[in-house]
Amino acid sequence: MANQFLTPKIVGLEALRILRPQLAMLAQVNVDYSAEFVNVGDTISVRRPTDFTANDMLNSDGTYNQTTVQAVKEGSVPVKINKWKDVSFALNAKDKTLILPVFSDRVLAPAVTKLVTAVETDLLNLFMDVPSYYGTAGVTPATLPDYAGIKNTLFQQKVPFTDRKVSLFIDGTATMNLQPLLTVLSGGSGNNPNLEGNQLAVDIYGMKPFSSQLISAFTPGTIGYEASPIASGAALPDLASGTQFISIASGASTGTLKHGDILSFAGCAGTYVVLGSNSAGGSEVYTASSGAIAAVPIYPNLASSLSGAAVTVLGAHTPNLAFHRDAFTLAIRNLAMPESIKAEVVTDDDTGLSLRVSFGWDVNYQQDVCNIGILYGAATLDQRLAARFLG
Repeated sequence: MANQFLTPKIVGLEALRILRPQLAMLAQVNVDYSAEFVNVGDTISVRRPTDFTANDMLNSDGTYNQTTVQAVKEGSVPVKINKWKDVSFALNAKDKTLILPVFSDRVLAPAVTKLVTAVETDLLNLFMDVPSYYGTAGVTPATLPDYAGIKNTLFQQKVPFTDRKVSLFIDGTATMNLQPLLTVLSGGSGNNPNLEGNQLAVDIYGMKPFSSQLISAFTPGTIGYEASPIASGAALPDLASGTQFISIASGASTGTLKHGDILSFAGCAGTYVVLGSNSAGGSEVYTASSGAIAAVPIYPNLASSLSGAAVTVLGAHTPNLAFHRDAFTLAIRNLAMPESIKAEVVTDDDTGLSLRVSFGWDVNYQQDVCNIGILYGAATLDQRLAARFLG
């Protein structure tokens, strides 16, 4: 077979072929792709599904209510395109004449895997914006009643029945603990015929499960372990009133809260999550000064005002997620095309993934370089459509 000289387009199309079967979280969320070119750090608007209210037309006394015509107004969420991931590697004359399968196996597959890992990790870290949960921190969900519980949590949050997903961290221990569940799903055979790559081929209570080894254990801030933290804050009237802030006071002089900490307050219904200032998978830490943190952003708004309410911080856990596709988004935009070197932008129609592949010359080391890059932003569209499934 004659050798075929590699070009950016050939490399890009092969990279997309390698990417597809490795996608886990990315394949389950809302992907917003546009061929427009933007700069790193630009903020774009991503469409949020229209939200309507079903109004009662009949009163208990038999009289009718007047029809309320609701505006068809799609909301939007600002997404910062602040992730530019790049893998560059030397490309010698021999590499460029390798037949494609050999080049793909030896060089391209390891490079592409690193890009997949980066994007998947940023998406999985959006759990830090989600306040609701089901399960026990530190205990792996491994039975059908566990899955019935998270399904009921989504039900209580009125998450649409279609496009429900559940991510699971699978390691050696978790796989063993999930064996009874997989046996039930396989019809009692115990052979696990339902495992296909990183996904189960069957739904569990209407949720499509998939696994990822990139889900990392979450350790909360230290203020929950300090001396009796208390919170104060005036409740905002609704979610449209801006970001809700609270103040935290502790008997200890220091302590931290982290983006992703789940809080509950004595005398106030619900659970709340500490937000990050950039709200896109950030990991900001809020540190007490003289025993107090003056302004902590949380979601959702308080059900009632707080005045010295005792604070409970959820313990360390593995943040598996149950969610609807529209809970999260990955916004992908094309990287600008260089004029002085060979370059191609390749896009996968099924996933919206867009890669820029270029061949350049490194003047410092006097060698050809292949560059594969992706530009994107990851954000939470609607926290109400997701819940943590604690492990």
